[in-house]
Amino acid sequence: MYTPGCSRYDRRHEFTAIMSSLLHAIDRLLFGPFSDSPAERVWTFCVRLCFLCNVWLAWQVFQLCLTKAYALDEFHYVHAAWTAQTSGQSLLEMFTRGTQFVTSLLIMPFVLLGGDNPAHMIFVRLEMFPFFVTAAIAGAYLAGHSALPRRMLAAQVAVLLAFATQVHVWHGIEIRPDIIGTMLTLLSVALVYQGRWRPRPSAFAAGFVLFLACFASTKVFVYGAAFAPIVLIDVYGACRGREQMLRSAFFFAAGFATGLIGLIALLAATGSFASFWAGFYQHPVAHEKFYPEIPLEHTLQPFFLATVPMWIAGALGLFAVIRRAVLQVVRERIYHRDWLLVVLFFSTWMSYIIQKAPYPYSMIPGIALLAVFAARGVHVVASAISLDERSSRTTVCVGAVVAVVAIAWATGYRLEPRFTNQDQIAAQQTIDQLTQVTDTAYDLSGTFVYRPRAHRFIFVDNARRIQFGKTLPDEVARALIENETTLFVYEVRFHTYWRKGPLGRFILHHYQPYSGDLYLWGRRWPVEHGVDDTFLAVKESRYFIHPPHAVRDGELRIDGERISEPIIELGKGEHKVTFEPGRARYRAIYLIWLPRDGRVFDPTKPRKPFSLGARVLP
Repeated sequence: MYTPGCSRYDRRHEFTAIMSSLLHAIDRLLFGPFSDSPAERVWTFCVRLCFLCNVWLAWQVFQLCLTKAYALDEFHYVHAAWTAQTSGQSLLEMFTRGTQFVTSLLIMPFVLLGGDNPAHMIFVRLEMFPFFVTAAIAGAYLAGHSALPRRMLAAQVAVLLAFATQVHVWHGIEIRPDIIGTMLTLLSVALVYQGRWRPRPSAFAAGFVLFLACFASTKVFVYGAAFAPIVLIDVYGACRGREQMLRSAFFFAAGFATGLIGLIALLAATGSFASFWAGFYQHPVAHEKFYPEIPLEHTLQPFFLATVPMWIAGALGLFAVIRRAVLQVVRERIYHRDWLLVVLFFSTWMSYIIQKAPYPYSMIPGIALLAVFAARGVHVVASAISLDERSSRTTVCVGAVVAVVAIAWATGYRLEPRFTNQDQIAAQQTIDQLTQVTDTAYDLSGTFVYRPRAHRFIFVDNARRIQFGKTLPDEVARALIENETTLFVYEVRFHTYWRKGPLGRFILHHYQPYSGDLYLWGRRWPVEHGVDDTFLAVKESRYFIHPPHAVRDGELRIDGERISEPIIELGKGEHKVTFEPGRARYRAIYLIWLPRDGRVFDPTKPRKPFSLGARVLP
């Protein structure tokens, strides 16, 4: 707790004291002696059991980070950051153009360290693990921070539930701004709860962290509005000399305003209000407007049915918190800080319900707070259990072991990915093998991540398909030619929505399959009656003929010159192609761009189905 008379030296070394206390608490948790009280021994045993289970589950989550198949959104978030880094934009330009700069800055170091190999995207995925764990620890702090006799038990259970909820883990480790916004929001609340700092610095820091959370994810603007009524109540209470829930409503608002005023000053100095407003607000709103509606029961109902015990414990914990807070208001005219958690819990779920397309990853903040209240509910049950009899103590110990082992086993089974990223990483390794970092690529999801994109859109989802579906095929076809695009990535959006339309016909006509995922610029001609056509070389480069013996068995001429070698050099533009087949039997000949490694390939060989972006949800 903060001591008003502490010296400047003590304040300067407070961080060291906090870290020492933390290490001492972990040492005492794992290796400290049991209490003389039999009841306390039981609860200490349960806490240590939960802690060991949490360590094991954390390892499982880390393994999941390495192996879970990439969702489509992860590709374009990484590609957007890589594009910003390679385009020569300064950090100032990124901020003023409305880029979600917190996400971009946090993943950019790994983009820089990863080089130009798309398979190094795995390092960016691993960077999300600390954010997920930090959010779980912040939730544990909020679950155990109160006048609770079993606060360590509540804290460990909160982490256990956060790690054991499949939807929370599956989407919390994905490369998205949602988990970062959730982490910063929980840290803002934790700063309000902690008592080591003075009220004013603590409130100021909490307000500033909330501003960063809003900038990390625009969804925080919706559910973060829960802080507004708390600020108003605190202002009203401060006028009457009452204790404030935010410790200092004025300094909390000042912390948030500091970040906001700093942003406004930056935009004013650079004259970037229009570009920032367009990138941060207008484009997302327009995108949301055209997005097809997804019924809420398609995502919320399966989650609810899978987590009924957690909801029951959460309801019990919520009731206990509200009951105690109401009694404190009635008896002492004091508003407890838990009101902030209550209002924030309802606002997170309300923000999810009102979304037009409520995907499961939007539940992340709500699940994090549900785990907090469920841990409080478990604490209520634990506090009501009498451990005076030896039989009851034995029952609790055996029940705790069975429950924790069952949760650990079931969670380990549920966290085993049905679809891994093995094929996706292999495809990304192949992209690095086939193309240079300057070779332009195209797909509808940005799965090539570390290559320049041919078209202005990083991704084309259902909203953009509805909005630009009529003009996009011609626009993309021109962009592919103008930007000398040699690589096309075949993924789930193209396969589902565009393959049979004009864009699909253009791409499958001008790109030939290297694998199920990757297509290279080239043409195919049936040779039954010979060939008399033109070939558009998209860039000045080397191209190869398949089958290679076609240049010997028949007469192949390009621009009137007979070709005697299977690998040729062509300038950019159209070339006249004629071919008279010989006696050898083959159905078609191919003229394809020669990839970076200089190896020819057979475009007719059997290949695996596409894997990049094949899975959006677990």
